[in-house]
Amino acid sequence: MNKLLSYFLILTIAFTCTSCASIIKGTTQTIHVTSEPPGADIEINGVPHGKTPTDVVIKKSIKGEPIVLKKAGYEDKVFTPPVVFDQIAILNLFGLVGWGVDYFTGAIMQYAPTSYSIPLTPLKK
Repeated sequence: MNKLLSYFLILTIAFTCTSCASIIKGTTQTIHVTSEPPGADIEINGVPHGKTPTDVVIKKSIKGEPIVLKKAGYEDKVFTPPVVFDQIAILNLFGLVGWGVDYFTGAIMQYAPTSYSIPLTPLKK
């Protein structure tokens, strides 16, 4: 009986303390970024992430992560991909710890859509 109770307690703790979205989908997401014209430098939090067009791994967050596109002869363009609720987080059910972990890691949200084409504006002469 003690062994059965131990297994039950372990499963209960594991079930109520897991953060489903963080575990299943992770706290980052890959998005595709293109620009018109192509070849713009991509920066996220001041860190270079290549040139358009490319796939970028971006941290999930509640408000979204701002992305800056820079190209000589064009205005810098800042855009924040929209976020939506990631329905996998529902698997947390009644686990408040899981909801908290998913919320604070941003995993409770996801970027949608996952492909962005950003027009750049030429500098005025």
